Amino acid sequence: MLELGINAQNQQVPVDSTIKAIELDGFNLFNDGNYKEALSKYTTAADMRQKMHKEKDTLYVADLVFQGKCFFRMKNMEDAIDRAKKTVDYYGTNFSKSD
Repeated sequence: MLELGINAQNQQVPVDSTIKAIELDGFNLFNDGNYKEALSKYTTAADMRQKMHKEKDTLYVADLVFQGKCFFRMKNMEDAIDRAKKTVDYYGTNFSKSD
């Protein structure tokens, strides 16, 4: 049983570091003005975080926020507003409805 727990922890760490690397790539692309590629990176990272089934994941919220920023910078207001609503809904459900 102990080996099973250790194995599960070992699998989590590489996935999390992979996600962080993808987010860093997205951040650098965003800063370089490559919003389409940055959006792709943040979408991939958010999908991976969601598959980890972590409740109350603030990093998932950050991925959603950056997706919205990318849509805004690409002048895609409809998707930017949609992403903002999704972020607020997730935050309200998992953190606070009064922040």
